[in-house]
Amino acid sequence: MLSLLVPLYYVLSESRRLWYRLGWRRPVRLPAYVVSVGNLTVGGTGKTSVAGYLASFYARAGRRVAVVSHGYRGDRGGLVVSDGRGILARVERSGDDALLLARQLPGIPVLSGRRREELARRAVREFGAEVVILDDAFHYFRLARDLDILVFNTLAGLGNGRLLPAGPLREPLRNIRRADLLWFNQADLVPESELKRF
Repeated sequence: MLSLLVPLYYVLSESRRLWYRLGWRRPVRLPAYVVSVGNLTVGGTGKTSVAGYLASFYARAGRRVAVVSHGYRGDRGGLVVSDGRGILARVERSGDDALLLARQLPGIPVLSGRRREELARRAVREFGAEVVILDDAFHYFRLARDLDILVFNTLAGLGNGRLLPAGPLREPLRNIRRADLLWFNQADLVPESELKRF
């Protein structure tokens, strides 16, 4: 039964991407280096941990960094979860992932909300961010990015390889071509032959 809904899901998800590809809508371009970390599947691939790692990496390299999170179960209007000096929001407003990042990244501002292009602008304006890390943004087209990273959990794989709601894929596998870098989490926990097959 769920298979009957797959074409509808495909049309809805791909039409949004098509608007930007054809130039009917233009993404916001920031005066900062924007890195998107995302995945193709539902469920945990470890992308939030990757976003945190990258934020620390750029900060250690001397860049002013900010992280913008989607804000699942949090305040959709947008808020500063951490200003880099302290945590300013409770989990009910920030969402789990944003609060986790704020706790893991002292000295790095973390913002959370649905309109990530507005929050990214705020990160540049208020915190002087030179690098903006977007957590869970592979499917977010309103903001132009300089680097797109797709994260995979090699233990979980791709399930049955089908689109939602019949499978775990949020987009068709061919959209992997939009990524600049593929990041394989837990690759050390699978045999090399299985990793190559993945």
